[in-house]
Amino acid sequence: MLGKRLGGAIPIAIYAVHATMFGQWLVDDGMISMAYARTFAETGILTQQPGVVPVEAVSNPTWTFLWAGLVKLHLADAGWDLFGIPDYVVATRALGLLFFVATLWALGAFLRAVAPERWRVGAAIAGTILAVSPPFVIWSVAGLENPIYGLCIAGLLAWIARASIQDRIAAPAVAVGATIIAFLAAATRPDGLIYLGVLPLVVLILNWRKPALVARSWLVSVLTFGVLAAPALYLRWTTYHALLANTAVAKPLGFDRKELLSRLLDLFVMGGWVLPLAVIAALVVWFRTSRTPGQRGVWATSLVMLVCGAFVYVILPNDWMGEYRFATPVFVTAAAVLGAVYVTVAWRRKQVIAGCLLVVIAATMLPRSLAFATHATYPGCYVADRYGRLYNSYVNMLALKDPVVMLPDVGGSLMTADFRIVDLAGLADKQVARLKVTYADWGPHLIDYVVDEAKPDLIAFGWPWDPGFEKSDRFMAAYIAFGSPGTREYVRRDKVSSEQMLLDLKALAARVEPQIEARWKANRLASCGPLVRGEMAR
Repeated sequence: MLGKRLGGAIPIAIYAVHATMFGQWLVDDGMISMAYARTFAETGILTQQPGVVPVEAVSNPTWTFLWAGLVKLHLADAGWDLFGIPDYVVATRALGLLFFVATLWALGAFLRAVAPERWRVGAAIAGTILAVSPPFVIWSVAGLENPIYGLCIAGLLAWIARASIQDRIAAPAVAVGATIIAFLAAATRPDGLIYLGVLPLVVLILNWRKPALVARSWLVSVLTFGVLAAPALYLRWTTYHALLANTAVAKPLGFDRKELLSRLLDLFVMGGWVLPLAVIAALVVWFRTSRTPGQRGVWATSLVMLVCGAFVYVILPNDWMGEYRFATPVFVTAAAVLGAVYVTVAWRRKQVIAGCLLVVIAATMLPRSLAFATHATYPGCYVADRYGRLYNSYVNMLALKDPVVMLPDVGGSLMTADFRIVDLAGLADKQVARLKVTYADWGPHLIDYVVDEAKPDLIAFGWPWDPGFEKSDRFMAAYIAFGSPGTREYVRRDKVSSEQMLLDLKALAARVEPQIEARWKANRLASCGPLVRGEMAR
């Protein structure tokens, strides 16, 4: 009994140790959600900054509202620290661990349906696979929504599997529960919408000769979704006057057919082919040994969810953050499948098979964590220093009234800026997003918008967010460069009162910018202390 209890502690311990490899790093996009949560906690409006026109630049309301609750309770973003670790880092790591434990529990519920007498061991195997998987752990501590998303996937898998084993898969209550879980997944990531179709598809596969039963289950699913979606759409419309989040406009779905195969192969190449090939082999063996309709239902559910996860990963555009951020559902379902096959098919040779599988997976996957820790994706604290605090110093030197700054990176900037931010990437700016979608050659239109409408006092830009500013006579007539060598930063000419002021601004940039760059080049896993609006560059 003690061994069974300790089995659940092993993956939790491995996850906790694995998470420490990434220090106090948070990705910049995660701080966008933190900024929205802070504003919501302060004003009751889910928007980027207090007092600005609301723009929905987050697509993870469940995570953002959860974070807002922590802010309201002073459990995050309140200025305290734990042994020198800022509260927002502590909260992010704690949430990652808590949601991992909850995901482990959901996987246990799934495996209890598959093998009631051996589910604890299977859950330990599945949890350990997740705990050693760099993409799963990295994005569960990055400040993004992946921890909730993984729990939703595991919860949906467990819910449908239990119903299948109990021969209740077409029951109305099952359809209601599955739709609620899938809706939470969709409210966590937009591509979670695909999981609304998992139960209806599985019901059709298992009951295709009973059209009335299938139709009833489908109808309940549709009605449940309507009840959930209607108020959400109403709130979106009344707040933002749009039916889609601005992120969907700024980053429209689109893919090149030629890239589909390479994206699919990308999933297989990860980890040296070991994990995906193991999952495929496990599915084949599991199918051949599934005897009852309930077992076949669990197998079909696992297959459908794996296909859904792989399909979403393949059709989504390449993610600049890297390390399989969009593949969390694939990892969770794959771990569940391997755990299920282990306790149902490979039980007699459990020690050898489990040990070999985990050792091989760890050997092929963990080096990815070491590489990522060295070159961690765009730290939010770097952006807070580079564009938030430093531009507060620029604004203060120029003595700007109601300052407006256009920036290409807004996560850490929103957390520290004491000026209104115009998002050059378009996520938090409706007009920029529309220009990029409306015009194939959007550069000249964006330059006109900057010069004639947005009129930022200061602007920073660079690849890929450069429509050709420095080649535009209109822009160069309105703005003058001030950044240190190698940067592309400009101030509006009419905001510089004298030649001496411009020299002072250039001197500040030349002194502070290299210090910030050197500090973050040396350690990309550091934090940056309390994130306070209006704080100047250090």
